[in-house]
Amino acid sequence: MTRYERRRDVDILLLDVEMGSMDGVALAKAVRKAGVTMQIVFVTGYSDYIAEGYDVEALNYLMKPVDAAKLFDVLDKAVARMRRDSRCLDLQCAEGLMRIPLADIRYLDVRRNYVTVHADRIIR
Repeated sequence: MTRYERRRDVDILLLDVEMGSMDGVALAKAVRKAGVTMQIVFVTGYSDYIAEGYDVEALNYLMKPVDAAKLFDVLDKAVARMRRDSRCLDLQCAEGLMRIPLADIRYLDVRRNYVTVHADRIIR
């Protein structure tokens, strides 16, 4: 059993092609077949599987040894894509349209006909 199978609260999977009992390509295919839309990045020494990375819509395919700057660029891209694709609560307010990512909502305060949204981040 992989760590992913034990803990599903994962946003980005960094996979190698060879990972012991299950290879990374098979895990990526299982993740996609289950309908999970997380970011997948292959980090491997095998260039033979690049085409399969496209099949599972991997964000990137990094060849070992990995340059640290390149890795951080790919991770920044993954986070930016997650933020762009995240589900949001869209509110029309007096100030204009407010977008609040659902993951950033801490709690809602309801009093009669008024709802106050307490969030870590609001996109205007």
